[in-house]
Amino acid sequence: MFDAIPMVCDTGDVIISNRQIVHGSFANTGFEPRITANFGFHKRSSVLNVKGAGIHSEAAVYDDDFIK
Repeated sequence: MFDAIPMVCDTGDVIISNRQIVHGSFANTGFEPRITANFGFHKRSSVLNVKGAGIHSEAAVYDDDFIK
């Protein structure tokens, strides 16, 4: 098993990590909102001509036109 590594952050800090990180922060009990933005991508070759499952949008084939 892997050991946890804490990432202690202050207001306005930015962290870059693997998108598969396990998030275990404490609940936000303050008055200010806390925002998390996650970004990810797949190599073009791994999605070209593959049909998406339609979970977050209509099911579609990721052909060259769709990717562009």
